[in-house]
Amino acid sequence: MQITHKRSGIADKVPQTTDLALGELAINTHDGKLFLKKDDGVETVVEIGGTGGASEMFRENEQTLTTDHTLTADRNAISAGPVTINDNATLVIPTSSNWSVI
Repeated sequence: MQITHKRSGIADKVPQTTDLALGELAINTHDGKLFLKKDDGVETVVEIGGTGGASEMFRENEQTLTTDHTLTADRNAISAGPVTINDNATLVIPTSSNWSVI
């Protein structure tokens, strides 16, 4: 029997909570990263492992939102700007969350 996990070969693509079942694993084959969905009262997708070193010193983000995204309720987000949201993309920010662009 073969077990197949969800996977993507797109650089920097991280699954959303709606993409995974609780405890399900996803692999980004381009970045070599492994993710799982957990629920400790708030559903989140977490990266397992990581490379450490200099790569842990920097957090990079895309400059343009090209697909719909919803921030997790009761969580905050931060992005380095400038940022652009494409006309065909929607960002939903729950009333219990905040998004800051610095």
